Amino acid sequence: MRLHVVTIMVFLILGPWIQGCSESPVPTGPQAPDGTVLPDGITAAPGFTSEIAICGEARTVTLIAGRDTPVGEVTVANDGATLWIEIRTTDGWVMHRTQAKIVSAGGAPVGVPPGLTRAGGLRLMALHKPPVEQHVHEFDLAAARLAPGETLIVSVQALVSNVLAVRPGPARLSAWARDLLALSRPGKRSFEYVVQACESQPGCELVFLWPLGGETLCIGNTYLVFWEPVEVCGDSVSIELLFAGEPCQTLSAAAPNDGEFEWEAVAPCAGEPEGYGLRITDLECGCQAETAQPFTIDDCGTGE
Repeated sequence: MRLHVVTIMVFLILGPWIQGCSESPVPTGPQAPDGTVLPDGITAAPGFTSEIAICGEARTVTLIAGRDTPVGEVTVANDGATLWIEIRTTDGWVMHRTQAKIVSAGGAPVGVPPGLTRAGGLRLMALHKPPVEQHVHEFDLAAARLAPGETLIVSVQALVSNVLAVRPGPARLSAWARDLLALSRPGKRSFEYVVQACESQPGCELVFLWPLGGETLCIGNTYLVFWEPVEVCGDSVSIELLFAGEPCQTLSAAAPNDGEFEWEAVAPCAGEPEGYGLRITDLECGCQAETAQPFTIDDCGTGE
């Protein structure tokens, strides 16, 4: 009997501890990109580089808390109009405040967009309530007078905490974006980024081959209109007859963009024989081509 009582008392004392070690409850909630389950109220956001067309290459460095604890990454990129600085955390780390500062490495003054102030450079700060896993700071390149090829010194700081930490520790830590190669220099809390130039994308160009201007087209006859679609063009074009530079007939609202169109039963506008042209418009990009010189549409009798 005494043995049974001792056994029951030991189970009552150690049972919850044993159960907690062997059957830890599986946490539920949203997941971070690395699969970490996050508490309710913390949102895992995708990286901005998958949502915008950036110029050149993005620059990514590590977000370091304390002396050497990686807590996330910082990516800098631009799309020709905007400089983007994305700060994101991993492994249960969240951000309560973020700030980003840029200065020109060459000493050129950085412009200040309306509503912002300069403190040795251009600085943006954001408070996050509730804390976040990702935030993007944006700088207008034109307002900041930043040109492609210019080297910037970028400083990014975040106030972070770990919502999944088991052991008690500092409630919040200061984290800085640092190049891993510079970890041997504790005072190095900035990195360089070169504003990337956007490559010109190939556009559609339509080139008229016939008519070119100066020809006389006979009323009622059929002619083949020729053009050459250059580079990347859409599948269809509209073809209009112009008189004095203004459309007066739509020959086709959507003709195949294959470089050839059969113009049947040619007729003038308002009975005027001279001052005509053709305009071809690519229906996808809106680019156009017109005959270089006017041509004539006239009654040729039995000839052409």
